[in-house]
Amino acid sequence: MKTRHLLKRKQTWYVRKRIPPSLSHVLGTEIQRTTGTRDLDEARRRRWAILADIQRQIDFARERAGSVPGSADWIKAEARAILQSVRDGETEQDTADHVAIDYLLSELVKLKGYKLDAHGHPIITDEKVSQAVTGAAELLSGGPDLIRLSDAIAEYLSKKAHLRPSTLKSKARRLNAFRDWSGDKAVRVIAPLDAGQYISEVLLTRTDTSKTSEDTINTLGAFFKWARRRGYTETNPFEGQTEDVKGSTRGGVVFKRRPWAPDELAAMLEGLSTGQPMDTRLRSLLAIGAYSGMRLNEICATELADVHETYIHLREGKTDSSIRDVPIHPTLLPLITRLRKESTDSYLVSGLKPGGEDGKRSHYASKRLGVRQRSLKVVDMYVYPNGRQCNRIDFHALRKTFNTAMQREGVPMEVRKAIIGHASSEENIEAYTTYDPGVLAEAVQKVSYGDLDKVILKLGD
Repeated sequence: MKTRHLLKRKQTWYVRKRIPPSLSHVLGTEIQRTTGTRDLDEARRRRWAILADIQRQIDFARERAGSVPGSADWIKAEARAILQSVRDGETEQDTADHVAIDYLLSELVKLKGYKLDAHGHPIITDEKVSQAVTGAAELLSGGPDLIRLSDAIAEYLSKKAHLRPSTLKSKARRLNAFRDWSGDKAVRVIAPLDAGQYISEVLLTRTDTSKTSEDTINTLGAFFKWARRRGYTETNPFEGQTEDVKGSTRGGVVFKRRPWAPDELAAMLEGLSTGQPMDTRLRSLLAIGAYSGMRLNEICATELADVHETYIHLREGKTDSSIRDVPIHPTLLPLITRLRKESTDSYLVSGLKPGGEDGKRSHYASKRLGVRQRSLKVVDMYVYPNGRQCNRIDFHALRKTFNTAMQREGVPMEVRKAIIGHASSEENIEAYTTYDPGVLAEAVQKVSYGDLDKVILKLGD
């Protein structure tokens, strides 16, 4: 329609937009804004920019609508609204410097009834609200070019769109958690003291493993390194901070996976002999994992074209060392032959439905395995102080099982790394790259789990 979103009043065209009912108490039922012209064609050209501006107003009102008046979130939202008005040229910076904070404080007095000090400012006892007021002052005094944590985080994540969705989501979660803890401050004011407090007050008080805490610090460090290159800050407050995490866990009890025992694997294989399609697939996956050291998703993603007579070629993985040729253990040959013959799609283990944020074929298999392990009571649970539990013998522990079996047979460390896809030691890179396939095959053939070998051979029937 030519006059969509347009309304003519006294010969002048206006843009109109209805307000969602949930925000009508804030913005009214409709917003009207003049196009400044009587010419319909010109009004039609101008309406989309005006509608976009109105939508920004609605979005911001929606953001503020969820905040309790006088709360820390409310103060931050009000300050961001004032800063945005400075950026849009609706408010002068001098006004923001000299009036905005006084406005916020006066509103707090009205909303909360705070007592005033000798300077006429409210005596705020709520620590979060007090921090929010301080943060608002920093925000407004920084000028329209000030870069807040939320602004920088959004820009940083937009540069990481090539990452897997789960990886991107993990980074966003860690960065936003720090932003929420510190307040939406200017990037430039975050100091090493803030980083140290976050580590001691948040990361070290949780039951995360030291690696999880280190990953969080590394994510934050990478973000601030990028922000420093962009000129948003002069320092990287998280640089070198992982040492505190390593030191805090030294001597303590840390969750670690352990190798499966042969009788545990036998119990799982027996318990999964139900004839149900997913249980049948899980039996194959467990067998291949135990005799190859391959990761669950590596097995699930293996296509028939990459399965050769004596080895499986892995064309991609989480690291460069994941790309490798894995010798097929003689005990697995009958099972591999059967799987290739019975495959109904292009994969070695067929019929697995992709799932999760990354669309991995291992998603549902991993979940199902955890459920079946618990139902069959083939688990070794580590219980954290807060009651959270982790299984020491999940599928990934099969890599340790296979590696330990090779080690027990005297297979050198660098050969084992080449087979299971671990990065080689720097001083032995040359040795890592020159292993003959026959050497790798000989190392794999040394692995035996006793009577379990016969059970695996029968899976090929």
